[in-house]
Amino acid sequence: DQPVEAIKRLLPEMEKMSPLSDVWAIAAMAAFGLGLEKEADQWAKQALTRRSWTSVHRQYRLSSTLCRRSLLAGRPLAGSGPYGALSRLLLGQTFETLPEIPEVVVREVAGVLKKTHPDLLEKLKQAARKANWAQVYRVL
Repeated sequence: DQPVEAIKRLLPEMEKMSPLSDVWAIAAMAAFGLGLEKEADQWAKQALTRRSWTSVHRQYRLSSTLCRRSLLAGRPLAGSGPYGALSRLLLGQTFETLPEIPEVVVREVAGVLKKTHPDLLEKLKQAARKANWAQVYRVL
């Protein structure tokens, strides 16, 4: 509970310095890292509704983090980063060129989906095979 209170105390000061999405994205990503799902979701929503970013990389990181959470929960969300790309594959979206996905990411996704959503893992395998995405398929 202390980390939540610490972040909550910092938010007003951060907001004064920059009333932009970035502040909320930083707080949300910190909360995600601490396993504070409820707060992370609230703060991510604040970041996304403000739509006033000063740093593109923070927007990318938050999008990538949200894609990871959604995919591991069995709800693929196309977007940024390797998890967003795997979600795009699951959702039947195409790629001009197949992005490089770190093997550790593919292994994490496969391990979680095997336990929680085996049907989705099978769908991911089939989609990777169909897309001729050997880098992903061979790990699955």
